[in-house]
Amino acid sequence: SFEASVKRSYTAAGRKAKAARDLHQEVLKLVSSLDDARMSVGMFNYVVAVIPGSIRWMLSLLGFRSAGKEIGIEQLETAAAKGKTVGTDARMMLIVVYNRERRYDQAIKYATELHNRYPRNFIFELAKASIYGKMKRWDDAFRTYQEILSKVEAKKNGYERLAAYQVQHSLGTTNIERHQFESAIDNFDHVVKLKDSP
Repeated sequence: SFEASVKRSYTAAGRKAKAARDLHQEVLKLVSSLDDARMSVGMFNYVVAVIPGSIRWMLSLLGFRSAGKEIGIEQLETAAAKGKTVGTDARMMLIVVYNRERRYDQAIKYATELHNRYPRNFIFELAKASIYGKMKRWDDAFRTYQEILSKVEAKKNGYERLAAYQVQHSLGTTNIERHQFESAIDNFDHVVKLKDSP
């Protein structure tokens, strides 16, 4: 992840991902019940499977082969359900995967579960609101963003670390989808007036 997202070195990222996958597969051969090892294998299988076909064919020549997208998802689900140390990480990955696969109900379930477990982590609640938007459940998205903004303004549960303008902007775009245009204007007006807005 670091090689790809920070250093933008996709070749190095691919090499390390393949090495991690290979090592975890060896772990599973030695101890098949060690479900934590399935997270790395599952993520590798999923990512390689969703790469466009022409690129995937070239990668296969370099040894990058996937057992399939669905198998990757199953492996991640097993790591989330049975992993002793990677359960949270696997759930976080599954939120991204389920969003990509438009399996929004499952993504909401994990976002809610993780937020209940880590109430100071506003990222999970923001994810939940965003997923409601993808589902076009605008009233649920609005309600969730309102709850987030209330916590930001009350400086509750560490939510003061989240900039209010970000939530006001999300409320504004959600209100446009709800056809609540006056409320949207009010939200965007707050964005403009807030001192920390870029």
